[in-house]
Amino acid sequence: MFSKRRAPRSANLFDTLYLIGHLDGRYASLDEVPRARDVLLGSSYEPFVNRLREVLRGFWSRRGQ
Repeated sequence: MFSKRRAPRSANLFDTLYLIGHLDGRYASLDEVPRARDVLLGSSYEPFVNRLREVLRGFWSRRGQ
């Protein structure tokens, strides 16, 4: 969906981060999208995705304070 406006490599990362943010907002995990989960496991994006999930969880835990 967003890939058409960006370079192919950055589009993949952007789409991945969008997905992670969407799942986090739904209190869901990558287990709900096993195909995406399997692609991410062991990819060069995995450390960034894990860090993003940590940061998002921190935001949610402080929401309303």
